[in-house]
Amino acid sequence: MSKKQRRYSSTNQSNTMNLYHRFLFGSIFLILLLFSFKRALFQGEQSIFEGPIYAWFICISLLLVLVVSGTMYLKGFYNSRITIVHFVAYLLPISYALSMVSPASSHGSSIGFQIHFGYAACFLIALFLTTNLKGANALIKILLSVSYILVIFGLANWFGDASFWGIFNWSETPGMVSNIYRDAVLNQGVDARLTSVFQYPNSYAALLMGIMIITLLAMVSTRKIKSLVVYSIFVVPLIVSFILTASRGAFVVLPFILFIVLPFLKFSKQLLFVIYTFIAVIISFIISSYLFNEGIDLQVSFSPAKAFLAWVVLLVFSVLFTGISLLIYKYLLIRLEAKTVKWESSRFSNFHLPAIGIVLGGLLALLLFTNTGFTNLLPDNIKSRIDSININQNSVLERGTFYQDAIRLWKDYPVTGAGGGAWKSLYEQYQNNPYTSKEAHSFYLQLLVETGVVGLLSLIILLSVVFYHFIKSYLRKSERDCIPHLSFFVLALAILVHSSLDFNMSFVILGMIVFLCLGGMLGGNELVPFRFQSKISVNRWFYSYPSILLIGSITLLIFSAIDLSSNNQYKSARDNAVQGTSLEEIFTPLNSAISKEKHPEYLDLKMEILVQLYSQSRSPEHRDELEKLLIIGNQLEPNYKPFIQRKLDLLMIDKQYDQALDLIEKSLISHPWEILYFEALANIHFQYGLDNLNNPNKAKEQWKLGLAIEQRVLAKAKGLEALPDAQTQGREFGITSNLALTLGQINYYQGDYSIAAKYLQARLDTTFDDSNDYEAALYYLAALQKQSQSDPVLMETMLATQQDKEQLTSKLEMLLNQSPLQ
Repeated sequence: MSKKQRRYSSTNQSNTMNLYHRFLFGSIFLILLLFSFKRALFQGEQSIFEGPIYAWFICISLLLVLVVSGTMYLKGFYNSRITIVHFVAYLLPISYALSMVSPASSHGSSIGFQIHFGYAACFLIALFLTTNLKGANALIKILLSVSYILVIFGLANWFGDASFWGIFNWSETPGMVSNIYRDAVLNQGVDARLTSVFQYPNSYAALLMGIMIITLLAMVSTRKIKSLVVYSIFVVPLIVSFILTASRGAFVVLPFILFIVLPFLKFSKQLLFVIYTFIAVIISFIISSYLFNEGIDLQVSFSPAKAFLAWVVLLVFSVLFTGISLLIYKYLLIRLEAKTVKWESSRFSNFHLPAIGIVLGGLLALLLFTNTGFTNLLPDNIKSRIDSININQNSVLERGTFYQDAIRLWKDYPVTGAGGGAWKSLYEQYQNNPYTSKEAHSFYLQLLVETGVVGLLSLIILLSVVFYHFIKSYLRKSERDCIPHLSFFVLALAILVHSSLDFNMSFVILGMIVFLCLGGMLGGNELVPFRFQSKISVNRWFYSYPSILLIGSITLLIFSAIDLSSNNQYKSARDNAVQGTSLEEIFTPLNSAISKEKHPEYLDLKMEILVQLYSQSRSPEHRDELEKLLIIGNQLEPNYKPFIQRKLDLLMIDKQYDQALDLIEKSLISHPWEILYFEALANIHFQYGLDNLNNPNKAKEQWKLGLAIEQRVLAKAKGLEALPDAQTQGREFGITSNLALTLGQINYYQGDYSIAAKYLQARLDTTFDDSNDYEAALYYLAALQKQSQSDPVLMETMLATQQDKEQLTSKLEMLLNQSPLQ
């Protein structure tokens, strides 16, 4: 290191690792690995996803306590520039805390704050563990090791058996056995896509993109044969896995990441990087079609022999690439470095190859997107997805709609946003068409919606500070010291850039990786402390900061432990409810869970049971308790749709039809494309009329309003015709089967039997696994008989599915005896 480099070094830690560091690194490895198999900790804002997230937060908080105790109480900590700049880690948690003042979802905002405090903890942990080269290398090896395991696991699922000789059972149902991880391969046949533990191929592709580049960086920088062998053996599996994700967004983003990364390398390293990449891509292309087709077959019908052969093919070609890499290392590397010494002395030598790469990238795009036959080397589904990369296709148009709706939502909450979970809670109020998407498909827009301008500026400041210190320090480091921190940069960049197009950061594991990398980038700081730091005297008051951080971490840890306990109790109550156990066995754990956390799902389960009890007993106690829970629920979660259904159930039991109509009409204002509410509206009018058969004018008035729902729906559906031809509308919206049932019933009571039969026929379902299936069949058969027609096959099928045949025939007789309302 030069004098200038030594002058700027702010790292006073020795380049060694003691037991304390080994424990921390080992813990990070286990956390990343084990929690990856919990759906990569997807933040699905449902209780089924949240238990593992609470457990993850507890583990991260414990690590932060250890890091703070072992670092921030040392006097040397306050002599570093990091002492000041590390405070940027708190900006995002603070922005989420501010958004909790008036959140769209109380629970969503709470868990959003917890997760982002966990991210800040990951940032601080990585920051203080990577201030020396050995620590930085250790963290990179951990990230690579975990990723390689996930790659092997993903391919094992692709080849039909991830049980690894029966050791692992991936079934989520007790007593059942599954050799594959749920949705590790999404879809079947030619549409199959590899997801590994993420259950979402695009986010898996974002991780693979960063890991591929880091692995190639490690290959061009290592001087150890063993290291070269280890890194090179995984390159082909990485590229094959990347291809099998069939992620168009990742295919588009990858060249841009490469063009950003290459200038950080010397010209000789760039050439070596390109050579390795070119050879690996060609080898991967050669076997990708075979592996794709074998995987499709193995998903349908597993054959150990075929799976073994697929593994052999992959291994042979991986070893082939490793052998070529060793030959390049032995015979080309030294010559290449010698030949480029003069070239590298020129001022902008680092930018020459990327500039050429832009031209070559254009040629590659020409090969891929024109009729040259080059894409014929790829599997059919990859070829079709590459061929479909254009702005006039559904995924692009749909994302455009998401982004426009997100901006409209943000404008109503511009400063501090609507809190964690805001998009899921509010998007239906702003949507342009009836799509279903609990994610905005852009991390940055979702952050804007949740935390407003404050949150987005916080992220910009965080990234600006980290990237500034990384680049300035990178220029002052020796070539050998650069690679681990460059690797952090690459992995964070790959995930963050791709996150502009997708919801990668909703996977807490990917968020953890990003913030570990950001902390690692800042951990390589080579800039001197700020001048004002020399004027600050370190006294006992300075130690109050780590003490506050410790207290805060332990407090949040305790709250997370309580949340985890309540989550487990809710699961116990839910399982007992499914099994039909006694009310005491359901309510005891459920009440305990609710006492700890007013989670909307916990409240809803109790409401659902109380609705059933009240409908049977008409007990005032059940009604009063239900109303109290509705008040609490609507105060905390005013946008939680199941609460609307529970309120509607209560009103319908009490036959408070006017209030029920008012409830649904108000709900349609906030959920204008929810066809279930139009169905409910028509049904309320129908039931209202039925209860007023002794008042014909009142009944006719209600049924007229019920029939008018059809025109409201059709008029609104007509607006969907304005969507581009390539964009799907999303959820079904029109005269649905359930709406047709109600329209048919109304027409039946009015004596319009031919019209009634037409609607009712659209609702017929001969599986008879739903009470409405019987209703539709009975009304349809009655309408036919009123017209002197019959359907004996339907009648026979219906009676064959029901033990109490007399009940059905008596209901049919009652309908036949019903005279038209005059």
